[in-house]
Amino acid sequence: MEYSEHTCTHYNHSQLNHGICYTQRCQNYIDHTKMKTSIEKCLNDTFMKEYGLSTQVTRFNCHSLSDTKRELDKSDIAVAILLLTIVLLNVAGTIYDYNRKENIKEKKYLLCFSIARNWKKLTSYDSNAESQIEYLKGLNGIRCIILVGVIMVHVTWPNMRAGENLHVLELSFYNVRQNIMMTGSLGIQINFLISGFLLAHNTEMYMENNSINWYSIPKSIISRFFRITPVYAVVIAVSATWIKYLGPGPLWQDTGNVLYSHCRSGWWRNLLYINNYKYNSQCLLHCWYLGADMQLYCLGIILCVILKKKSLRKPVLAGVLLLGIAAIAIHTYVRDLDPILILSPGEVKTLFWTAPTFNETYKMGHANIPSFIIGMMLGYYVYEKQKTGLQVPKSRGLRYIYWALVPLAMAVMFSGELFYRDAPRDPLSVRVAYAALIKPIFSSLIAMLLLGMIFKIENVFRRVLEWDMWIIPSRLSYSVYINHMVLIRLYIGLSHSLFSVSDTNMNLLTVCVTLFSLIVAVPLCLLIEIPFLQVFKCYVIGNNKKKEIEKSL
Repeated sequence: MEYSEHTCTHYNHSQLNHGICYTQRCQNYIDHTKMKTSIEKCLNDTFMKEYGLSTQVTRFNCHSLSDTKRELDKSDIAVAILLLTIVLLNVAGTIYDYNRKENIKEKKYLLCFSIARNWKKLTSYDSNAESQIEYLKGLNGIRCIILVGVIMVHVTWPNMRAGENLHVLELSFYNVRQNIMMTGSLGIQINFLISGFLLAHNTEMYMENNSINWYSIPKSIISRFFRITPVYAVVIAVSATWIKYLGPGPLWQDTGNVLYSHCRSGWWRNLLYINNYKYNSQCLLHCWYLGADMQLYCLGIILCVILKKKSLRKPVLAGVLLLGIAAIAIHTYVRDLDPILILSPGEVKTLFWTAPTFNETYKMGHANIPSFIIGMMLGYYVYEKQKTGLQVPKSRGLRYIYWALVPLAMAVMFSGELFYRDAPRDPLSVRVAYAALIKPIFSSLIAMLLLGMIFKIENVFRRVLEWDMWIIPSRLSYSVYINHMVLIRLYIGLSHSLFSVSDTNMNLLTVCVTLFSLIVAVPLCLLIEIPFLQVFKCYVIGNNKKKEIEKSL
């Protein structure tokens, strides 16, 4: 029991997960009217003889390979019609694009669904891009690297949920790879940083020829909603309907069926982007990030309108940053939470079903304000310096300082490993201070790295991040992010054996999930993401032209 009490790196070995073939293993105890009792007697017979232990069944799931009967309901039919409509629109758009004649008025909305056109958009790179955008090319590489890191963390779930050699998994918490996994959750702050950076930077670029006001806020939010929702909505719809026909499996009840039932009842929270404020929301759990990012975007666009007056930028952004830090500190103190997301075997096994730190701070929008605001600060700074043509002196000393930022940022990230040690829980004051400061410190270091990349202080990291090979995966990254965790759930739910835990198997699974997610992302991007984005752009452009004509009359 003392071993199990250290839950940060150990399972609770007094609570066992056991799988048996009921009809073969428990033939002497079969009683379909009292299955829980009969299973308990069967297990007690085995455990008492072999280990001298008695057991008590607290929860059980029973499935047979013949359990394939599923009732087709109205929701299944509606989603099937939706998917068929999307496919037909793409077929019609492609045929129309192929057969259309020049000098004839185009049906622009139908052309949005041309697969040929959208394939060119997905795979092409405009080498004559504006110099204002060219210096942000390295963001493609950063997005892809962060995404692979996210997948690398997520593929630990199959092993923690159904690992064959769990003691090996517990020991792996002391090796380098697992150390990266344990503290790597801080890396998602880079995405919030980039999101804030792009919002501030792109808003400034937009204001070169346009103006923004309070009426721009709902327009911007609606635009973002239509940009990110179509693919998201389709994956949720499939998860809430047709995914049920893929089961069953020994672990389907705790994996695929949880996804199905939560999406069935809570889909609306995801589409309103408030799912991250619902305790134990398992419908596309990893998409808590989309909810938090949308909430921060709403905050950011309000700030952009307020900060049109440049004199307000420093005090307002500094004030919001301090409020964000204070919010994390207060929440951690009041709820007595951990300073970081502790990826303990027991919590990861259930995907943080009852983990207070994950459900109350990690995934909530207000807990990620510091990184987003630091990103906005960086966006305003870069825009102003690029506009004035800032030239950074390329000295050897400056490059050495810049290169030192990488190990320093990694050291800050890995410092969270201290909270996994075999020791009593740290004092609340230590946890509050660490929780409040770790995100702004880490994000500030990453912001300096981005600044060096943009102003070309060195050519090693920058050239790697600016490789053209990152462009297509970067365009697919959104669809990959949405679908990869669904594939992992299906992999566990449909498996009929335990997983052998080893670094080699984890690395292989990371590669496989990444490749399959990219394959699934291609049709999602080609048939849904790009077409619906083009439709929205056509609608906005059409409305703007009408307004210009009305003004000229």
